[in-house]
Amino acid sequence: MSKKKILFIVNDFGSFSIFISELCLHLVREYGVEVSVILPRSKVIEFEDKLDYRSAGIQLHFVNITRGFNIFRHLLASLKINKIIKTVKPDLVHAHFTAAIFSTVLFKSRQVRIWGTYHGLGYVVSSGFRKVLLKWIESFGFFRLQKIIVLNEMDYLEIPSVYKSRTIKATSIGLGCDLNQFDFNRFTAKDKNSLKLRLNIQDQIVLAFTGRFVYFKGFDLVAKIFIKLTKKYPDTFKLILIGGKDPFHSTGLTRQEEKDLFEHPDVCHTGFTREVDKYLSIADIFVFPSKKEGVPVSITEALAMGLPTVTFNSRGCNDLVRNAYNGFLIDPNNTIPEEPDAFIEAIEQIAFNKELYTKLHKNAMEDRDKLSRQHFINEQVLWYKKELNL
Repeated sequence: MSKKKILFIVNDFGSFSIFISELCLHLVREYGVEVSVILPRSKVIEFEDKLDYRSAGIQLHFVNITRGFNIFRHLLASLKINKIIKTVKPDLVHAHFTAAIFSTVLFKSRQVRIWGTYHGLGYVVSSGFRKVLLKWIESFGFFRLQKIIVLNEMDYLEIPSVYKSRTIKATSIGLGCDLNQFDFNRFTAKDKNSLKLRLNIQDQIVLAFTGRFVYFKGFDLVAKIFIKLTKKYPDTFKLILIGGKDPFHSTGLTRQEEKDLFEHPDVCHTGFTREVDKYLSIADIFVFPSKKEGVPVSITEALAMGLPTVTFNSRGCNDLVRNAYNGFLIDPNNTIPEEPDAFIEAIEQIAFNKELYTKLHKNAMEDRDKLSRQHFINEQVLWYKKELNL
């Protein structure tokens, strides 16, 4: 019997490496699937890969899939994608993220089975022209896909009823994370003290943020929260920023605000790194004020490390955080970047109430097994086995 072929399409190399590559390796090694991936050469999430994908049996095809709204670039990418599909002849195509789905289905052949996973619907949290455009783009995908996959409950409820029979809501908690890596107990007191010394962290409360420094992940709000906290409590808080800028999206800050933040003596900027766990090991509170997520891996990793988390009561984020259980959920309708008081109040409660902190940390640690990436991999494999008779 010939090997089954699955072609993945992802609109960022870094996202593939972090989120999808483990699934691909599992399919190759455990089921003998021929796995190919279409993706851009460039990385928004920038770091060096430790794995030679070709040697591992994963065939890479490079196409410049735009993440913006330039229809001509999408058309060009779509022509190239469909040329590769005709060459590879996959049994199934699985595209991840809205931009990759749109480019894939523009010139879709009727004979090709295409699934699409939306890592957070964009139109539901947008406004004005952007909302109209995103709704058309995402709805076009709904119409053309054989299977629509969403990661959180609120996105599932947004899918029009006409497409519900083709829609799956993942039962895994998003993409999960590697619990062997994101394990609080891996780091000794000596490890943590050494890192704190290197980062010039004294006896301070450490806040952490992980992700791209973009406005829709609340980066501008993180900056304003921290600056306001440091004015209220001088020398009390430290902020670790794990990640970096996105060339396609604004931070939401003015140049002066960015300068003030990155030059602040109590801000540590690590850049994009594979050692997120190491930096989270010395953090006390995770702050992630994003309004647009599928199920955020950054919160998953923080909770796996036992970090109480403050985030918005928004899609994806509230699939992970329960108010006053493992963190706090802030009403997005009552918070604007200029007045982040609700976040500050929640941080104060956690930081200055030892009993509450212990409770939130304990609850996060008790639930960490639910956050394993293996749940995501196992569920995806079950779908492929059913579809392709692996």
